[in-house]
Amino acid sequence: ERVPYRWNEASDIEVHIVVALAEAEDTGDRFKFQVSWEHCDAQEAGAIVPLTSNDVEVETVVEAGKTAQYSLYELHFILDYDIDGAGQGVHGGQLFAMRLRRIAAAAPQVTYKIIVLDVTTHYQRNKLGRSIAEEE
Repeated sequence: ERVPYRWNEASDIEVHIVVALAEAEDTGDRFKFQVSWEHCDAQEAGAIVPLTSNDVEVETVVEAGKTAQYSLYELHFILDYDIDGAGQGVHGGQLFAMRLRRIAAAAPQVTYKIIVLDVTTHYQRNKLGRSIAEEE
C-alpha cells in the first residue's frame, strides 16, 4: 500500500489483524504470527518484501471463554517507522509492503488452523492532505 501523505511521519505504524479459531481449542494453547515489512520509494518497487525486511512477532494465548470454533482475536503489531535509523524511516508517499505468516509458538500450540479475517494499517495523521506539487 502507499503510505498516506497525511501521516505525521513521527509515530509508529500499527497493524491490526482479526483472526478466528478454525476449530475449538483448549484454554492456554498458543499461536504466533509474524509480520515482515519494508518500505521503499515507488520507483524502487522491484522486490516488495526483500530479505532485509523487518520482522515483528505477536504470540497469543487462547483465553477461557474464547475457545469455541470461530472465536475472534485481534492481534496488534507495532511497526517502528524509523527502525532503519535517522533519515531512513518511512515517509508519506512511499510504498509499504508486508507479509503475514504463522510461525511456531511456545507449547502448547493450537491444534488447528487460524483464519485471517481482516488486516488494517493505522497511521496517525496530522494534516488534511497535501499540495498538488507534492503529487508529482
